Amino acid sequence: MFCPVCKNEYEPGYTRCPDCNVDLVDELIPEADTEVYTFKSKNVAEKLVRYLKYSNLTAELKADETEEPYAYTVMTAAEDFNDAKTAFAVFLSEESAETDISDELMQEECMMPIRPKSLVKEEIVYTSASFKAEDTRSSGVILLGFGIIGFAAVVLCALDVFKFSLHPMSLAIMGVIFFAMAVYGVISLRKAGTLSANADAENKLIEEVRKWQKENITKDILSKASEEGLSDEENALVRDDLIRNMTKEAFPDLPSALLEHLIDEYAEEIGADD
Repeated sequence: MFCPVCKNEYEPGYTRCPDCNVDLVDELIPEADTEVYTFKSKNVAEKLVRYLKYSNLTAELKADETEEPYAYTVMTAAEDFNDAKTAFAVFLSEESAETDISDELMQEECMMPIRPKSLVKEEIVYTSASFKAEDTRSSGVILLGFGIIGFAAVVLCALDVFKFSLHPMSLAIMGVIFFAMAVYGVISLRKAGTLSANADAENKLIEEVRKWQKENITKDILSKASEEGLSDEENALVRDDLIRNMTKEAFPDLPSALLEHLIDEYAEEIGADD
C-alpha cells in the first residue's frame, strides 16, 4: 500500500497514512512531470494526449494562456518518456499523413520550435542486408577497377610508355592514391562477402517473423483490439501498436528498423485484404 501524497509504502494491514491523514492506495499513479513537447495549437496537443493514453502511457496537458503565443505542453511520467518519444514520432509520421490533423501539423505556427526537447527521434529507415551487400560489392568493384587502371597508367607514365610531362612527385602521389583505391576495393569486396552471409540470415529471420505474424496476429485478434468511440485512423494506430507489441515480445532481439519495417508491411497486408 502507498500514500498518494508522501509516496511512502506501508505493509499490508495499514489503510491510512498517519502523516498525511489520507487513505492509502494499492499503487501509485505515475506523475506526469516530464515535458514531451510544447505546441501553440491546443487541438494538436489534445490529440497527442489522447494518442499517448491510447498507447497506455501517462499523459497530461498543461496550458499557459497568460500571454500570446499560448503554450500547450504535453507532459508524461519520467519512466514513460522514452516510449512517449517513440509514440510521438509515430503520431507525427503516421496520423498526420492520414487525418485532418495533417494541414495543421504542417503549419509552422502549430509548433513551438523554441523547445523541441529532442523529442522526435530520427526516422528509422530500414535498409536490407541484401541491399547493403550489393551496394558494398558495387563500390568495391568500382574502387578496385579505377585503382588498378589508374595505378597501371601511373606505372606506364613512369616508364615513359605514356608521354606525359608529369613531375615525379605528382606521379608518386597519384600512384599512392590509385593503389589505396585498389586496396579499399579489395576490402569492400571482402566486406560484401560478410554482408551477403548476414543477408542470408536476415532473410531467414524475416520469413520466420512473417510466418509467425500470419499465424498469431490474425484479423480476429486485431478486430477485437478496436475500441468504440475511436475513429478509423485511431483504431488503425491501436492495431499497429498491437502488432508492434506482439511481434516485439515474440522476437525481442529484432533490430528496431527491421521491426518497424515488418510492422508496416504486415499492417498494409492486413489492410489490403480488408
